[in-house]
Amino acid sequence: MTDTYVSSHAKDDASVLSIRGFVADRKARWIGGGKCIKFDGAIPPEKALTLIEACRAEVWDSIARNPETGALVQDASRRQLVVQRDGKPYVSYVSSDGFKVHDMRKHFERIEKVRQASPGVGWASVVTTNWGARVIAQLEQGEKNASPRHGVEFKSTFTSTIGHDGKTSTTHFGGGSIMSCDNQMAAIMRLAHSEGEHKVKVRHTRWSNAKLDGLDVQACLASIAASMGGIIDSFIDVPMSDSEFEGFVRIVVPDPVPLKGQDEPSQAAKTRCDNIRHAIWQMYRSDDRTGGYQRTAWGAFQAVNTYQQHERAARGQTNEARRWNEFATDKTNELETAAMLDRALNGALTRRLELVAA
Repeated sequence: MTDTYVSSHAKDDASVLSIRGFVADRKARWIGGGKCIKFDGAIPPEKALTLIEACRAEVWDSIARNPETGALVQDASRRQLVVQRDGKPYVSYVSSDGFKVHDMRKHFERIEKVRQASPGVGWASVVTTNWGARVIAQLEQGEKNASPRHGVEFKSTFTSTIGHDGKTSTTHFGGGSIMSCDNQMAAIMRLAHSEGEHKVKVRHTRWSNAKLDGLDVQACLASIAASMGGIIDSFIDVPMSDSEFEGFVRIVVPDPVPLKGQDEPSQAAKTRCDNIRHAIWQMYRSDDRTGGYQRTAWGAFQAVNTYQQHERAARGQTNEARRWNEFATDKTNELETAAMLDRALNGALTRRLELVAA
């Protein structure tokens, strides 16, 4: 372990910084691309604060790069938001009405307050993306959960997001993390709950603090554990043949269509489609991140979900940044994947979930 913060990928230095806790409970090779700071147990609060506070921002009239020195300098032609690291401007965003500079220490203190009121809950992840414009902070139970009948291990999580760049609503939500693959899941909880039960969006008013301070994180995590365990077992209870899985993969990765003015899809598009389908099949058949549940709806769901979170190519950002940004903004496609899986199974998954809920 080192106290030097490093990016998840050197090619995009400092665009995403992360600290992960409780890695002893997980297969560490799946965590942070191997280049984040890792703790076997909970992240010490002072380490979490260090990274959260690193995301300072200022509003400048404008910013431009000096062509001779390469330094970033202010310019009065337009307003921009500048994210600061160690007192130096790393990157800027063209300003809009949505920008707001937040006090990151106060944000940490609010989360730390609810953590201290929740015995057994610790700091699990602190991730900064978009060059420090967005912070994703996550608490988690120290003890692992397991689905009641099949024993799939997971942890309940409580995540808080905040950002300077106007693209991130301050949001607090519950979810889960699967031990075998480090998949982060939250949207799937809607199969058992309405969104409002485990998700709170905070508008920045004088009452914002009370919305977080009043949350019972321990009760939220306990409720999530019960619900997620039931959902996982329900998925495992639905069998899936190889032909059904093939149909599922073809729904997830449909045949490419010809470009306008062409009779056939390009060979590149066909190859890309075949490669993705093959990767998902390999994930399903032999990758231990699917948890050994081949020929079940859970194994199929895990194959696609793990591919999308960890293996799918990212454009304009690192895979680690894309994964956390999608999780923070509710774009992980869990519900869409479950719906496509149910379609491939002719509604068997929905019927099973309805039976459990009855």
